[in-house]
Amino acid sequence: MANPSTARVARYEPDPRDVVPFVMLISRGSDTSDILQPGESIVSYTLEPSATGDEAGLVILNTAGRAPSLEDDDPETMPRIGFWFSIDEAMWDSPIFDRDGFVAGVECTIVTDADPSVTKQFTLLIRVKNK
Repeated sequence: MANPSTARVARYEPDPRDVVPFVMLISRGSDTSDILQPGESIVSYTLEPSATGDEAGLVILNTAGRAPSLEDDDPETMPRIGFWFSIDEAMWDSPIFDRDGFVAGVECTIVTDADPSVTKQFTLLIRVKNK
């Protein structure tokens, strides 16, 4: 499956050998494009590689100090989901990361505290590129 055309692409472009942190900002507001409505909070979330993430060998780390974490400490600001990822060593020399690199996706699914609860899914894209 292709990456969603509306998905945000992260600014940093890691090398396949990098082990790096990223932060997903979750919009909160009354606009129809916002993920959360005012006053709404995230009850639970999951992160997983999208189809393109799987193709690139993207691994979301879940070890001590690198496990995904949610920061939603101010109802007036955007929540943040921090996570670390790496590319499977078997993919490091893959030509898909040459020239313009390869855009791999990380899918996030959240469940909110709305009554009844709302489940939403969105994708963060990361261009992985040989440097």
